Formats: sequence, C-alpha cells, structure tokens
Amino acid sequence: MRCFVGELGLGSKRFVWEGPIAAAIAFGITVALASLSAAAQTCPRALDRATRLLVAMTSTPDDKMGRIKLYSRASASERWRALGSDLPMVVGIKGLAWGWTAQGLARPGDPMKHEGDKRTPAGVFEISRPFGFGPSSLPGYLRLRRGATFCVDDTRSPHYGKIVSRAQAGRGVSGEDMATIRLYRRGLVVNYPPNAARRAGSCIFIHVWRRPTSGTLGCIATSDVNIQRLQTFISGHRAALAILPETARDRLGNCLPR
Repeated sequence: MRCFVGELGLGSKRFVWEGPIAAAIAFGITVALASLSAAAQTCPRALDRATRLLVAMTSTPDDKMGRIKLYSRASASERWRALGSDLPMVVGIKGLAWGWTAQGLARPGDPMKHEGDKRTPAGVFEISRPFGFGPSSLPGYLRLRRGATFCVDDTRSPHYGKIVSRAQAGRGVSGEDMATIRLYRRGLVVNYPPNAARRAGSCIFIHVWRRPTSGTLGCIATSDVNIQRLQTFISGHRAALAILPETARDRLGNCLPR
C-alpha cells in the first residue's frame, strides 16, 4: 500500500520513506510542531490564574455596541466553559483603542488609547473588585462615599488612575467623585494600569449604562441587572476581562476560548 511519501534530511544525508509509516511519522511531526507553537505562545498574565472570564467584543474598533460572553473554569489548568447567553453592552462613544499594555496586539493604523479620546481600552485586564452606592457582603466590595472615593484622571498627579480620597488627591486635581455619579451605583473596577507619561487613559470601570444605545466616555456599560449578575459571577474568584474587536480576536491565538 502506498499512500504517502516522506523525506527527511540529516546533515548531508537524506532519507526517503513511504507507505503507512511515512504517514504516521508525518502526523507525529505535525502534532509536535503544533504543540511547540502552542507552548511558545505567551498569553496575557491576567489569564494565568483566572477562573472567571468576561470576553467583551464589538464587531469593529469603531463600534460602540457589543456583547459580553461569560466563561468559568475550576482551575487554571482546565479549559474554559461557556455559561449562559451573551450580555449586551456598550463601550466608548468612539469605540475601542488598544491599551498601552496591549500595544503588541496593535497593527499599523489601529487607534491607541489616550486620555479623553472617548474610547475603551482593548486588551486583557484583571477585574479587581465590585463597587456601589449601598452596602454589600461581596468580598472586596468598595462602597462609594462622597469625597472618599475619588478617581484621578489628571496626568499631572502621582495618583493618576487611582481611587483615593478627594483630600489625598489635592486641590485643583481633576477626577471623578464616584459617589456622585449615578451610573456608578453598581459596577466593577477594571485593573487598567495607569501610565501618566503616555496619557494612556484612566478610571476604567464596568458600570450601569445610561441607555442600551448610549456609549460611554471610555468604560464598559450594561444594564443594572447584568451588573448585579457580573458582581455575583466574579465574587470570590480571580477574574479577567478580554475586550477587543472581533476582527482582532485571532491575534490572541489560543489564549481565549472559542
């Protein structure tokens, strides 16, 4: 039986084989190369130990509306499992732009996130803690209080991108007194690393939307009910957020579930 012919070069010598054995050897080489390729791929660190994952996607970088898919796994060594139906969301009014920590995923001409661009940073980030106006028993919950939870968006400040008290931020420093913003009545903090030198964007949250068709100034938003669901979903777990346009999903290879 002759179904495949293979050839292998070793130094100055070359070996030719044929038949079923050749097919088996070729298959083995293909599998080995695929395994090496997968092992060589470096995935974002936020995924390393995460057991909860939100994949938020828009169709293109300029779209402001999209969907959030939820995934879970028992441990970091297991495969992700999809849960339930997608959740509708909105992102920045101008769409998405690559966050500075995800610049390796950007292609020539792609927008890069900067302060005030009304775009949501694309990339993979940790979700740190839930927050809201009222009390809660959720682990790590941040209760917003006037003057006590002020998120700094002033690139001149050493507190850029951090939530501090208004007094700690200092006079003349711009930011958001979170307890005074109705859309922040319930939400999640996205650990988007601040970078004042690059004016790379600050204070990124998942919060309640104004309307299903109204974009944000740079955050992710969905309904109040969905925010409650997301807060419960990540409670007690390491959670990650992957946000990107569908047109760029393949740039993360096998790092994200299909």
